This record gives sequence, structure tokens and C-alpha cells, in this order.
Amino acid sequence: MSILERGSMFVYSETQFNELLSVDSSWRTDALLDLGAGDGRVTEKMAPHFNHIYATEVASQMQRLLTRKGYTILGLDNWSSHRKYNVISCLNLLDRCDKPMTLLREIRKSVTDDGRLIVASVSPYSPFVEENASNGNKPTEFIRMNTTCIEDQVNIMVNDMFKPTGFELVNFSRVPYLCEGDLTTSFYVLHDIIFVLRPV
Repeated sequence: MSILERGSMFVYSETQFNELLSVDSSWRTDALLDLGAGDGRVTEKMAPHFNHIYATEVASQMQRLLTRKGYTILGLDNWSSHRKYNVISCLNLLDRCDKPMTLLREIRKSVTDDGRLIVASVSPYSPFVEENASNGNKPTEFIRMNTTCIEDQVNIMVNDMFKPTGFELVNFSRVPYLCEGDLTTSFYVLHDIIFVLRPV
């Protein structure tokens, strides 16, 4: 992956990021935390607005790419105690982690009172946790989605995931999610729901 620099994804452009947050290109604030930042291609779209950029990432080869871009890598066990962040991005991560509700509560404690959380979630929502093979790759904290309708899934995520963990919806959008593929498919096109949330 690191040698070929594969595994990139496109979620939004810098212009789309500005529109989602209702800011212009001159807006600047202190700290961004990008959870599960991958190779940092999406982080780069947000970076011009921040004085300090932090990231978490499991893959060591991706960590090297992030470090090369000048971002500060934080551990999975200490990012929430490091400091407060003005914006936290959690892109295509909730459906891949074992405890999404716990993660959202940790984010709530780590975002500034006037800050924002940006969540991207592939639709239809289909959780899959690689390290939980013995449990059928299902997360420990399971959110029941009894519909494939995007509008209904948005309502479920807002009411059953975000509100109980201390967030309210500011803005949302549906965007194409492009990610580099594998040996059989050059790239995949999925649908992402982008949520902009604020702490309450």
C-alpha cells in the first residue's frame, strides 16, 4: 500500500468542506483531529483552515504518509485526552469500529463547546468489523437499521446515534464516495451521507 500509495479515497473537496461548515476560504481556527485519516488525502482538503492538525490511523504505512505531510499522529488510546479540538472528522469509520457509540461519546468529550463533528457514513449503513470475525464481523454496539431507505437511515442515525451521545444535526448532504480499488476493480463508487454535528 505505502509503496504504491494505494488506498486513497475522495469524500469531499475543499469547496464542499467550506459549504458543509458554512465558512469561506479565509476561515481559520486552531485544531483539527482526523480520526482514521488513511493516507491524508481528505485531511489535505481541510488542513488550510487549521493551525494544528492531528490524526489517528491504524496502518503503519499510512502513518508514515501522514507524518511526511507534517501531521501529528496520536495513539488510539490517548487522542481523547490530548486536548480539545475545534473540528473532529470521522469519515467512513463508524461502520467499521466495534463500539461506535463509545467512540461518539469520546468525541463529544474532546470537541470544543463551539466545535463541529463531521461524520461520513456509507449508505446503506452496513457495519463490518474486521477484528470481530468470531462474532460474524458484527460490532459489539449494534445500531439496528431495519430499512435501506437513505432518508430513514439518516433519521435513525440522528435519533439513535447522534442525539444520545450529545450531538445535534447542523447540516447533511449525500455525496459520491470514491475509493481506490483492488486487483479486479480500479476504483469503487459508493454513496456517503455527510453529517455536520455540534455538541449540545
